[in-house]
Amino acid sequence: MLTSITDILLIIVRWIHICSAVVWVGGGMFYLIAIRPINQVPNKNLNELIRIINKNLTNISDISILSLTSTGTIIMLNALLKQNLTLLYISILTIKLFLSVLIFAITINKNRSANSKMRSHKKPNRLLRPFTSYTFVTLTGILIILLSDILRSINIS
Repeated sequence: MLTSITDILLIIVRWIHICSAVVWVGGGMFYLIAIRPINQVPNKNLNELIRIINKNLTNISDISILSLTSTGTIIMLNALLKQNLTLLYISILTIKLFLSVLIFAITINKNRSANSKMRSHKKPNRLLRPFTSYTFVTLTGILIILLSDILRSINIS
């Protein structure tokens, strides 16, 4: 009985994790495809609408990051407590964790700097600029989803 309750809870946690990942990566893709191109148009009314949309996307991003972090921790601990771990599984999990922390830090930093009234007009380092763009974050999010699928297939076999 306890095993089936645990399995049901893990299915719910995985479902929340997957939905949060899709919302977060989908929000990034929506921003890149729909919002960012029209953000360059000089229109006072349009700019106000974009500001409101950006604020809402930031809130959704923050909720998704919190959800992904908490559910991902539960899923990771469950996987690490199994006895059939391989070095390949641990290596891929480590890469996934590193990439996740990296893009969460980039996203949180971008959200804080965008919301900060004392925003610096200094440009980021030229070497680091490509790694802090929304395109990099979105593509890395897609890579993390791919790594999750690889981990799941390794865990099943």
